[in-house]
Amino acid sequence: VDALARSQHWDEAQSVIENYEKTNERNSVMWTTLLGACRIYKEETKAKEIYDKINEMKNISNNRRASVSVLLSNTYASVGKYDKVESIRQKMADENLKKIPGMTYIEIDGVNHSFYAHDKSHPKSNEIYNELDKL
Repeated sequence: VDALARSQHWDEAQSVIENYEKTNERNSVMWTTLLGACRIYKEETKAKEIYDKINEMKNISNNRRASVSVLLSNTYASVGKYDKVESIRQKMADENLKKIPGMTYIEIDGVNHSFYAHDKSHPKSNEIYNELDKL
């Protein structure tokens, strides 16, 4: 699905998902992958359709709802539709939906490190941010 979506083969990607769902449970991950590609290519109409499909699913987690809301919001922002961005962000606030930030991993001198965006929990975070400010 990801390869098809990233190469803008929307109908084929959607067909793969729909064929999968004929014999399996609906899959929000595949639909979210397609939604992510819509953001990249600024396909706002298609993004809204996919967003609606995902939100119609039963047993979808609030984390998934938050993620797809952010993806749709970012799609609208990429085409300058800030009124729709604000509407989605307000809906998220009303429903108390918060996206969990992703974790980044890096290896330095054979030691693995992990952190979140805006993470201040590292014991040397002040030093790290001071160095970043110099850049």
